Amino acid sequence: MRNPDLENLEELGIGLAKAIRIKSGEHYEVTSACEGTGFGGFQGGGGSMMDFFYADYRVPYAYQIKLRDTGSYGFLLPKDYIVPAGEESLAALKHFGKFILDDGSPVGRQAVKQDKELK
Repeated sequence: MRNPDLENLEELGIGLAKAIRIKSGEHYEVTSACEGTGFGGFQGGGGSMMDFFYADYRVPYAYQIKLRDTGSYGFLLPKDYIVPAGEESLAALKHFGKFILDDGSPVGRQAVKQDKELK
């Protein structure tokens, strides 16, 4: 089954990777959650909770951004990686929010409408 939102998911994923690259110069791959690690070309396996969120809860933009490790440290990054990883995550999060608000999708229009109602 083809995902009708695939083009938007890929566009946003590429934008997230670019936001990180602009912030830190690091290269993140854009792949499905079941492929690769997302960072620097290291390949690994894994399942995808994103499919569950998308299919069962209709979350249109479900993403997984993996840490900037290439397989040496896993979830226990050295402390000199923590601040850069946080800065990269913040840059990606800002891009994510802007994309959702500006993309013209029903999700984006609803978020803008709710924001205006709150003001």
